[in-house]
Amino acid sequence: MIEPILNYVLLIINIVTFLITILLVPFAVYEYIRGPEKAEQMLEKIHFPLNYRQTLIIGFVNVVIMGISYVLRKNLL
Repeated sequence: MIEPILNYVLLIINIVTFLITILLVPFAVYEYIRGPEKAEQMLEKIHFPLNYRQTLIIGFVNVVIMGISYVLRKNLL
């Protein structure tokens, strides 16, 4: 009974974190090419509500959560 519900919850978590990660990929590529200073300036220029450090932490946390939810879903099936 609980396994299908848990599977759906993990699937939703996996999808949401994947979408957030995909949205942050252009920032990561820009930061890799231009460097952290230019990436921080870009965030200020586009009036992004988070600073460089917060964006970086959110990106890493999303990748970790996405990986954990994927592994849990695979082990559940």
